[in-house]
Amino acid sequence: MNPLLQPLFVGLYSAGLSAVGVWHIVAGGSTERLFHEPRRVQMVGGALLVLALVCLVWREEIYFDAMAVVLGASGALRLFTPGRNIRLQKGLYPRWVHGWIMTAGGVVSWVLYRWLVR
Repeated sequence: MNPLLQPLFVGLYSAGLSAVGVWHIVAGGSTERLFHEPRRVQMVGGALLVLALVCLVWREEIYFDAMAVVLGASGALRLFTPGRNIRLQKGLYPRWVHGWIMTAGGVVSWVLYRWLVR
């Protein structure tokens, strides 16, 4: 396996998650309209499940085991129960809070990767 693939994957994932988080903070109204439709939520769920499968390929590192579980659970919830996911997010906190959670998750995922995988 190419030793650059894992850090590239984690870097892109972390940067992407943080960027989408910032988008949720800055443009909460537009994200609310876009992700009010179950089909779009399902597409995000499918993408998260693909990322979880990639993490399963690199199971020799505990970081990727944990990421496979987190991405798989989040992806499955969005793919198979999009309406419930929409209601759950609306009921728990505003869209901008979700943005901060995603932005922090992007930063934390990179820090944990650098700390756990040497």
